[in-house]
Amino acid sequence: MKHFLISRTDNIGDVVLSLPLIHFIKKNFPDAKLSFLGKGLVSCLVHAYGGVDEFVSYEELQGLASEDKRVRYIKNLKIDTVIHAYPRRELARLFWLAGVACRVGTSRRFYHWYYCNRRPDVSRKKSVLHESQLNLKLLEGLGLRADPSLNNLKSILKIKPSQKEKFRHLMHQKKFNLVVHPGSRGSSRHWDLQQFIDFINALDPKRFKVFITGDGGEKKSFRDPILSRCSYVVDAFDLFSLKDFINFLSLADGFVSGSTGPLHLAAGLGVNSLGLYPLDTSLGPRRWGPVGQNAEALCPVGVCRGCRFFGKCTCMTLLKKESVLEKVQQWSGHEF
Repeated sequence: MKHFLISRTDNIGDVVLSLPLIHFIKKNFPDAKLSFLGKGLVSCLVHAYGGVDEFVSYEELQGLASEDKRVRYIKNLKIDTVIHAYPRRELARLFWLAGVACRVGTSRRFYHWYYCNRRPDVSRKKSVLHESQLNLKLLEGLGLRADPSLNNLKSILKIKPSQKEKFRHLMHQKKFNLVVHPGSRGSSRHWDLQQFIDFINALDPKRFKVFITGDGGEKKSFRDPILSRCSYVVDAFDLFSLKDFINFLSLADGFVSGSTGPLHLAAGLGVNSLGLYPLDTSLGPRRWGPVGQNAEALCPVGVCRGCRFFGKCTCMTLLKKESVLEKVQQWSGHEF
């Protein structure tokens, strides 16, 4: 095996939790070339982790006019092993048509039984493993066992900013610089608007500089009302490219959000990171918690009847701001 390609064409947080695959492939095949197929947005993230020789843009591949051209494109990459970390039927077919010798994909996708010739049994539905550990189970298709504990993964999943000092001027030298990311673009459950406002207003502006970040599409739902009711907050919504966001985030003293891509970025950067999670185990920290030396997760205390009886979930209303303030207090050394 001389040229591996990891295919992960979904979102930022999912890509972060797939990065340990790079570590273990390089560890076991140090002389092999390693490529990564993903959305163009995450190219800077993959390179910030290191170990990848070439990034292949999913948009560029999909933009080719015909299937024949896409197959020819893959053939020209001269890959002999592909790992489908995020299953897509059309990609499994393309790598099969391109004649890639070793094609690894979970046996839990029916189309992989036709298009993949290495099919480790990676079942996510009832697994007690973390998502990052489940990704590594795919290496069994190469005859490798990689089952590190989450503590070991914390030392493996480290993201390195390219220009750490670029945004130093935004940080306060004598205050605790806290980044709050209230939205999730619908990818997870999170605190409602009022909970974030109450939390931010409970912080002492003499001790904290608070930035709010988020996607431009959530300005009306989060940014505008927070800015109008939290007077000392710094607006960093939709301000950075992903590359610059990584540089900015690496300088923060703390980060608070729901289960989002930025949370996993902050954890990988070694920032004090706190993820707010519901009681639902399929969405909770056991599966989706942040992985990092200074990362933690909080769940509500109690029983969510919505989760338990398939009604409207009220999990996050059970997670009180005092619990979050206590964690931030531990980071900053301040009492509230």
